[in-house]
Amino acid sequence: MPFLLSTLDRYVPIGVFRCRYEPVADSIHLGTPDRSSPRAPCRGATSPPPVRRCRLNPRCRTARRLVLKSRLIAVTAYSMDPIEDQDLERKLKKEQKAKLKEEKKLKAAQKAEAAKLQAQRSSDGAKKSERKQRKRDVEEENPEDFMDPVTLVLPPPNVTGALHIGHGLTAAIQVWKWKNEYGGTILNQERRLGASLDWSREITPAHDPNDFEVGKRHNLDFINIFTDEGKININGGADFEGMPRFAARVAVIEALQAKGLYRGTQKNEMKLGICSRSNDVVEPMIKPQWFVDCKSMAKLSLDAVLSRDNKIIEIIPHQYEQEWKRWLENIRDWCISRQLWWGHRIPAWYVTLEDDQLKDMGSYNDHWVVGRNEQEAVLEAQKIFPGKNFEIAQDPDVYLHPMIRDAHGQKMSKSKGNVVDPLEVINGISLEGLHKRLEASNLDQNELERAKMDQIKDFPNGIPECGADALRFALVSYTAQSDKINLDVLRVVGYRQWCNKLWNAIRFAMTKLGDNYAPPKMLVVESMPSICQWILSVLNKAVAKTISSFESYKFSEATTAVYSWWQFQLCDVFIEAIKPYFMGSSQFESARKAARDTLWVCLDTGLRLLHPLMPFVTEELWQRLPQAEGTCRKESIMISEYPSVVEAWTNERIESDMEIVNGAVRKLRSLRPQSDKSERYPALALCRGHDVSNSIKAYELEILTLATVSSLKILTEDDSVPAGCAVDVVNENLSVYLQLQGTLNAEAEWEKLRKRREEAQKSDKTAAETDLGLLQSC
Repeated sequence: MPFLLSTLDRYVPIGVFRCRYEPVADSIHLGTPDRSSPRAPCRGATSPPPVRRCRLNPRCRTARRLVLKSRLIAVTAYSMDPIEDQDLERKLKKEQKAKLKEEKKLKAAQKAEAAKLQAQRSSDGAKKSERKQRKRDVEEENPEDFMDPVTLVLPPPNVTGALHIGHGLTAAIQVWKWKNEYGGTILNQERRLGASLDWSREITPAHDPNDFEVGKRHNLDFINIFTDEGKININGGADFEGMPRFAARVAVIEALQAKGLYRGTQKNEMKLGICSRSNDVVEPMIKPQWFVDCKSMAKLSLDAVLSRDNKIIEIIPHQYEQEWKRWLENIRDWCISRQLWWGHRIPAWYVTLEDDQLKDMGSYNDHWVVGRNEQEAVLEAQKIFPGKNFEIAQDPDVYLHPMIRDAHGQKMSKSKGNVVDPLEVINGISLEGLHKRLEASNLDQNELERAKMDQIKDFPNGIPECGADALRFALVSYTAQSDKINLDVLRVVGYRQWCNKLWNAIRFAMTKLGDNYAPPKMLVVESMPSICQWILSVLNKAVAKTISSFESYKFSEATTAVYSWWQFQLCDVFIEAIKPYFMGSSQFESARKAARDTLWVCLDTGLRLLHPLMPFVTEELWQRLPQAEGTCRKESIMISEYPSVVEAWTNERIESDMEIVNGAVRKLRSLRPQSDKSERYPALALCRGHDVSNSIKAYELEILTLATVSSLKILTEDDSVPAGCAVDVVNENLSVYLQLQGTLNAEAEWEKLRKRREEAQKSDKTAAETDLGLLQSC
């Protein structure tokens, strides 16, 4: 691996250097004989000798036979003992003479090499152009370009040239003095030897995985130059702050060119991280993570397979035991903070001290403790905060919702320009505003135009104002989808319109309750009209279903339960059915009071039930409801009690009867001519059995009101049906008729009946084929 040697910009005595050798395969001793035999050649050695002094003998021929493998020879400088002035002067003169001699030898070697190349041109035609280019590259390099070294990064060199071993492998040894005189020359020679030595480079520990490891080993500063949005921060230079990363790269080159420091661009093969979803270039950055120390677990796993005395696991075939060993012996810490799809919880507890000013979880970074269980976490907290009162808690359960995509199923991405800002849905935005947001992004021109065309197609009139409640309810209801949410803004618009229906229900209630209305402390359900008993019973079921859905994290089922009760039972049935009670007739006096009390209870309970899903509109509407006498209502619906099931409200018999009634009402509504929805027609109900007949008679007023018919006549199987009637079947015991003589189109009715018969026959055939297939499989 590379190592770093700091350099100085002044001449100091070199002193004595020692070489540290490491045993590697096929290596030889790189040193020279000591002073006792200065002209003896170096001898190879199959194992590293003891540390000895190295004078870098230029006559050493061992370098020409040198083969290095996987190790880097590290050179360490030791401080020199004080030297007398005369000795120092004598030594400097000696070194100066040696240097001049060395320069002469170097020039002679260069001339000899040039002559050798010239002689080989005729016999080595195939490599002629390559050698010329290589020589040209060497000659074009200006030694002055490499005269400002700060750090030396020395990878394992491949020494094959003629330069002596001292300069070939330990170029850092004499750097204090000769870097200014021979730095460029030595660099060229090192490159020709196969070494890569770049004195002008720095590394980026905060933005490269390999540099990160080097930075940890050498305690370098980890400087981040990017924001989370991919723009340059102040650490990247004031001239480039705020620029997108790709634009900044261009600007840096332009700045170098302006200062005359730009030397050129070369292609460099590298591993570039690409996002598999957006195809964006991934920039490595340092972020805090949670890690699990896996060493102890890995040791247990290794012992279970490789232990001779206590072997627990047998791996077959046996050769895979080495794979097992290879993986677990090189185990790294396991990052778990970005791998929560399996639902495992980080074993960390947050400690809230009694004297903490901020009580919210995570307010203080030093308040976290780790333990295998809660008891260990408590013990750890007592060690860290001795004598202090505290409480510990873990993060709440994690709910993983589907990924939100656009209406076409595409992942929302800034690089695609299809991101829907929730605030734009809440507040609304014009098509022009959507275009302006795109223009402020970092999309290139082609992507920008394509994104604008998609916006024109999806939002030709912009996005209408929907409000936070409608968006919140829509997103929660979408969680029924398993793996992705294709967000259609029109669905959010539909829930906004439903919010308007909630307002209308409250307005109706306020007009019918009156200014002096006082809600009851309790309801006497048994004495109420059947329609009041029914709405309270189905409200009970909605409460039970919503609570169980929340507890089991089935949020979409909670939205369905609340929405169905409000829309199809309270607004469509109950409110419409009680309107005759408020017509002023004295016969409905008792029913009118019961309807008021029931309406108030339904609205109060229904708003509290809906509040977690639509917090804003429910708070506003709940504040408008009158307060019950003798009660102290909470200041906000947010801190009021959540509804619970009231057993006294449940009435299965009435629910069963109303199911038949609602079925009859739906069929009668479907029989009405499409051209005239306001006209009231006589209706008939053919009942097969006394139970059905009694139920229809008991709910005659509700059927007349909800089906908007002028009259209702009950028939038995012995009665004849008047001519000119449209008919539909509710169930096997009930059929309804609507008398449309004079307005009925006989051919259209026959066609309608024919289509229904074909659909019924097709359904029966499919069921028969399914049953036959099951029998054959058995």
